[in-house]
Amino acid sequence: MVGSLALVLSVIWLRQGGRKVEGLVMLLLVPACFYVTYQNFGNDPQWLPLAALMLLVLLPAEGVTNALGWDLRRAMTYTAVVMLALGAPSVTNLAYSPFRHLTEESDKYTALLPGSGRNEDIVTPTIRAHRVDAKIALDGPNSPYSVFWDEDFREGEDTVWRGETLDNCIIELGTVAWFKSIADDLNARGLAQGKTAFVADILNGFWLYGAFDPLEGNAPWYYGGLSGFANADYLLVPLCPLSTSVRKQILGEIEGVPASEDDEGNEVPAVEGIDVDLAEVERNALYILYEIGEIKE
Repeated sequence: MVGSLALVLSVIWLRQGGRKVEGLVMLLLVPACFYVTYQNFGNDPQWLPLAALMLLVLLPAEGVTNALGWDLRRAMTYTAVVMLALGAPSVTNLAYSPFRHLTEESDKYTALLPGSGRNEDIVTPTIRAHRVDAKIALDGPNSPYSVFWDEDFREGEDTVWRGETLDNCIIELGTVAWFKSIADDLNARGLAQGKTAFVADILNGFWLYGAFDPLEGNAPWYYGGLSGFANADYLLVPLCPLSTSVRKQILGEIEGVPASEDDEGNEVPAVEGIDVDLAEVERNALYILYEIGEIKE
């Protein structure tokens, strides 16, 4: 919060100090700085020291004040010092990280994209790649914890697809092993060569692990909708996906969802779904694979 306020103050100080163009540029950079920091899981605000340097380079002359009589040279200096202090941990980490990497034991790391050739120098800790952990629901009306069961705790979590309720299971660790195991299984069954697939999950990256070709019109990360579905040969439904909510959303958009009400009694409109022929080709402990037939308008 302090860094964000300092960035906004930087715009004000620059404009009041006569740096109109520079202040306007800084104003345009503010949303960009916020976006790269907070758009995902939270990243270091590495723009803090850069913004501080901009302020120090653009300090006004002695005696320049604003309408309140504040000394803008001093105000900009104080703001820059705050930014440098807040950004120091990240800068320090970046500075000594190469030396830390030199002391790492390489045998504790494995390729993020095994078998990809020139990209195998991108590595990740082996324990994160190969140790497979999942989050599953253990409670329920027929479980050992049934005395504590309340269906409201699982409101909206179940995924019902073509008449069956899919397991409530999420992969939390071991993404490389998960991708590689499914890809190797598909290849061993002769299902992936020269084919494309739309994956009912948040990531569609099996082609990076040697299964399927990249799907035209699709993105590696799911952003909503069924972009690329019409170009796919298969629909792949992981039984323990990386995101059950995304799997549910995708399958709901394919099959359709009836109108309902949310917790506050507001009407949730129905999702129409699409008229498509899906023929089950393979089912095992990892996934269900459907061949996509004709999509009717």
